[in-house]
Amino acid sequence: MKSMISVLLVSLVLLTPDFSSGQPAFHQGSWELNFTGSLGSINTSSDYSSPYYSNTESKDYTYFQIGIIPGYYLTQGLAFQPEINIFALEKSNPAFVLLANVAYTFTIEKSMFYPFGYVGYGVSNAFQIPVNNIGISRMTNDLEIGVLNLGAGVKTKLTKSVLLRTEINYRKYSYSPDEDMPGATYSMSLSSIALVFG
Repeated sequence: MKSMISVLLVSLVLLTPDFSSGQPAFHQGSWELNFTGSLGSINTSSDYSSPYYSNTESKDYTYFQIGIIPGYYLTQGLAFQPEINIFALEKSNPAFVLLANVAYTFTIEKSMFYPFGYVGYGVSNAFQIPVNNIGISRMTNDLEIGVLNLGAGVKTKLTKSVLLRTEINYRKYSYSPDEDMPGATYSMSLSSIALVFG
């Protein structure tokens, strides 16, 4: 049985405000900076019993995740958002995801809610979601796993320059490792859907 406990999840957007209107600025030349992070633990346990042998095993792992997503608005509402995501798990090498996202934020007059959507693609060295008994599946030392990244959500205005971000995120990881045997090929893929509050 596997359980994951998150003790901290943060997703904040710091945005260049438009001081003339008192609204967040989603226009050409403005910047935004998104931070995400979580700290928690993963517990795995297994029980095996037969007439000849029995075994109970339990393991606990602490993890830390941080993401940094700067954004630059190319035109009104349209932003380029590179993303760096690091997942560090106790007793395991860290996993990295590097993405290039294009996002669009809709401005609604006199509203504190701003819907947005994005699409991106990038690379990773792991399936950065809990898929095995230690939480992540580190597949390679190189950044050779393709990652398709899609999402949509709402940014809620807290102040002129701070927004709260809620989103649904879909990621598809694809990996085709090199084989030593001529003519032998195989590929792996994994999809993840997450609801993110912060």
